[in-house]
Amino acid sequence: QERFPGKLQFDYRTSDSTFAALSEAALADSADDQAEIQDGGIALNSATKEELLKVPGIGGTTADRILAYRSTVGRFSSVNELMKVKGISKKKFQKLKAYFTAP
Repeated sequence: QERFPGKLQFDYRTSDSTFAALSEAALADSADDQAEIQDGGIALNSATKEELLKVPGIGGTTADRILAYRSTVGRFSSVNELMKVKGISKKKFQKLKAYFTAP
């Protein structure tokens, strides 16, 4: 017996399978990015915005600030210098430092 006679029933199976496939693809891409980052880290002095965005905790604004700092001040002498970038606190730095290398 139909709950709402005359109403169309939507088949969610198609949208659910599409969502599942897209979710799996996104997770695979994320895993690839993480593996790439952990294979030696990202060089702070040559990183592109795209590379910086792959690091968990770095969004567009922080990536732009890192690039601006590098172009204004010059090369990073150490990873610790990241704390001089506006918006990177000691706490945030502790989470980020493992992803980067500097000379």
